[in-house]
Amino acid sequence: MSKLISTNPGKGYEVVGGIEESTKDEVVQAVARARETQNKWAGLSVADRVAYYEKLLPIYAERSEEIAKMQTLETGKTITQSRGDVEGDQIWLKNIMALAPERLKPDVVIGFQVNESEGVSDTLKKAEEVGKPVASLKYTIE
Repeated sequence: MSKLISTNPGKGYEVVGGIEESTKDEVVQAVARARETQNKWAGLSVADRVAYYEKLLPIYAERSEEIAKMQTLETGKTITQSRGDVEGDQIWLKNIMALAPERLKPDVVIGFQVNESEGVSDTLKKAEEVGKPVASLKYTIE
């Protein structure tokens, strides 16, 4: 079995690690598990999802130096840049958690269709693509 090698582009592509490549069957099984897990995640309330992130954030903060060092090794960034990225990630996550109850509440997109010949408006198409409930109001302009 072959290995997937990770290198540091900032140091002449020095090898920093590697991992055995997955077989086709392992990939198929992993995708099936991911889909099952995503379905469970989708069934959680916003509060339950935020609770998972509340558990994650202190672990991420505790391991931030380790994460920054790994990022530096794999990207060639300076350690200062990587530390800034990790700090920024934590700030972003805190903001997402604070906004989640408002941003993730169910909503209805209202779309306007000018006439039957023009078909469904872009607003309606985009709403349907992301799975938002749609209330369509159709008007004909004379």
